[in-house]
Amino acid sequence: MRILSWTIKSLNVLLNLGSFLNLINFTNLMATNQALLKIAGEAYGIPVYGTQAHLFICAFSSISENIF
Repeated sequence: MRILSWTIKSLNVLLNLGSFLNLINFTNLMATNQALLKIAGEAYGIPVYGTQAHLFICAFSSISENIF
């Protein structure tokens, strides 16, 4: 019974650690994405401020440009 409880505790610790690492990876990805958008905006003369959605909208000069 002790081995089973130790295994369950170890599994819970690993699952919590995995969730924590996923949060760190997601945050790191978003920060990297934001940095790349800022660098690209400065390189092409696009005003860089606000959220990513605002930055995307500011990248186009008219409505017809942002239709996929």
